Amino acid sequence: MQQNTLKRINDIVAEDIRTRIGGGDVTLNALLGLPDNANGALYDLLGAFTNAESLKAILGDLSSTHRLGQTLGDLTETKNLGGILGGFSAAENLKAILGGYTAAIPLKTDVDIIVADTPYIHDQAISTPTTDSVADIVDRVLKALDMSVRPTVELCETWQNETGIDVNLWTVTDPATGTVWSRGASGAYLRAMSAPNADEDARLVSDQRWVAAPDIYGTNTTLRKLVLEFELKLTDVANLDETRTFLGLTTGAGDYRSTDNIIGWGINTDVLESITDDGISETTNTTFGETLTNWNKLKIEVYSGHVKFYINEVMKADHTTNLPDFPMYINFHVDTVAGGAATIELGVVRAWTEDIAR
Repeated sequence: MQQNTLKRINDIVAEDIRTRIGGGDVTLNALLGLPDNANGALYDLLGAFTNAESLKAILGDLSSTHRLGQTLGDLTETKNLGGILGGFSAAENLKAILGGYTAAIPLKTDVDIIVADTPYIHDQAISTPTTDSVADIVDRVLKALDMSVRPTVELCETWQNETGIDVNLWTVTDPATGTVWSRGASGAYLRAMSAPNADEDARLVSDQRWVAAPDIYGTNTTLRKLVLEFELKLTDVANLDETRTFLGLTTGAGDYRSTDNIIGWGINTDVLESITDDGISETTNTTFGETLTNWNKLKIEVYSGHVKFYINEVMKADHTTNLPDFPMYINFHVDTVAGGAATIELGVVRAWTEDIAR
């Protein structure tokens, strides 16, 4: 029917042009192919259809129950635009085609997804299909981008050299009679360890300081963030002096739990306590559910207006008050009470600063 329609249009236009060239009395209506009566309309030009027919029908030779969208893919009435793009059923939609949902359609690269409902142009597909959804692919791309912008770790202590603690990185305080600091292994962990006897202390403090300034970081500072993370295992926690034992960032190399202007972890009733102290007051949180006699990864993030504390990659506290702003040492200090000895083991220690706001 479409071919007949086009032929009729061509015949009408050709006849009018011949009349015009022949010098006949040609009106505009006649030139365009319109009848010279009041009942003529544009659809007469396009195919002389009855009033019940419309332009939609002309474009697809379709009945009134069909839609123009179906013309694009020779689809049945049960299919919609989503079907045009990949030959999907009416129960599927464009969101499913594009996107990582429970009912997601696997992403294909076959020819028949490019030319809907048509046979392969070649005997084989252009490329091997993948069962990954678009969301899976986007997730991998985002992870790759995250790796590409990952900051350089400025301190990474892995304790691989077992000849002793590196004095170029750490200032060492050994217990008076207990087990001195040493490097070694504990199962799969390389670690540094010390075991002070009763009423003794042991300390590792970094030789370098790090800018921790959550109230100062901003557009007028080069540094915008500080991150410290380390692996920790403690034994005989009940023998630790909770007023002095501290693991984190301090303004002085000899500071401890009761000192002002600190950021880090203390011990409260034999469990971890997150602490920020600005010299006037302090903010603390505790009861996180950790087992200190197991290995745990502890992390501190210091950035504009926040100090966040993580245990085993789960955020446990977000301090927004009583935040100190100073260059700080990394300080691992354990102190025992008169009741007995305790052991500290440190796994990998990493620290870095960032100059972008995340």
